[in-house]
Amino acid sequence: RMSIKKYLLFYIISTCAIIFVSLTFFFLPLKSIDSRSYEVLHTISQYGVITNKDEWRNILELTRYGRKVTNVDNLNTLVYGVNKHSSVKQISSDKDMDNMETLKLPSISKYEDLTIINIPSVYSNDDNFSIKYASKLTDLIEYTSGNIVLNLSNNYGGLKEPMIIGASSLIPNGMLFSNINNKKEKYPVYLKNGKLFGGIPGTINELNLYKLSLHKKKLGKKVAVVINNNTASAAESLLLALKNNPNVKVFGMPSAGYTSVNLGRFFTNQNSDNYWWFVYTVGYYETIKPIKGKWLFNNQPVPPDYYVDLSMLDRNTQDITQFSNTKKLFKKIKNWINSDWVEGTLK
Repeated sequence: RMSIKKYLLFYIISTCAIIFVSLTFFFLPLKSIDSRSYEVLHTISQYGVITNKDEWRNILELTRYGRKVTNVDNLNTLVYGVNKHSSVKQISSDKDMDNMETLKLPSISKYEDLTIINIPSVYSNDDNFSIKYASKLTDLIEYTSGNIVLNLSNNYGGLKEPMIIGASSLIPNGMLFSNINNKKEKYPVYLKNGKLFGGIPGTINELNLYKLSLHKKKLGKKVAVVINNNTASAAESLLLALKNNPNVKVFGMPSAGYTSVNLGRFFTNQNSDNYWWFVYTVGYYETIKPIKGKWLFNNQPVPPDYYVDLSMLDRNTQDITQFSNTKKLFKKIKNWINSDWVEGTLK
């Protein structure tokens, strides 16, 4: 016959075992299946700028906070619906990571007597390349004689730091704009001595610029900036910074409308060899002076000062010297450059 002490001990052990099994079963969907969808949606709930909050609440309810979503493509569709500047993709190999990089340097083109500085998309995990990109851009601006044409057409974005730092001789020092997070808190972004800092924590990479030789400001020169409907994200951030220079005018079409601030992070799972790269939108822009009457840009396009239809430009090239509206574009640019007035002074 079992003693009372042995019975109590058996009862306690059995009860603990039942509780342990129950808890294990309860948490099983998050551990053994793929918890990353849950983690992605949880991150958006905490930090994301959500376009439609009613729709977002429906998504959380229907997907059990992401627990029912196990396909990364379906998750990407949901994330895009929350904010069009956000995305999630599966990374299965080093080649997938390499394919994310865009490693083209700024370059020069000519159109009659105009020098065009082409500013391409840039994304790299190597800070040395970002510094090389910024250095190339700042040198091209320094050694371009006469007035300057910056070509941001078909610049899909990437990293804002090498673009803004590279063009910093054309941008006044001080506050460039504010980032506003999902709680409506403002985080000013500053440019000083060729260095970019501030903003929502984690959204600006303060590059080590010891290899970069900066040049003096050229704020008295007229600068024509060319944009189209594929000028996006980091390129739009550069555009907003350039607009603080009163001698900058923008030609072309409204930009793509990805005027928001992103963070990125990797998600792994113990039962999978791949990982997910998640880019989520954590803020948007408030300018220090209005652009066509607008102060806030939350995935809205930046309008040009002079409209020119660039829709026929091949989206895979930045060559604005050889397409159907080339003459019209450069005629408008030259008319403005050759006008007598430069902000604050006569030519």
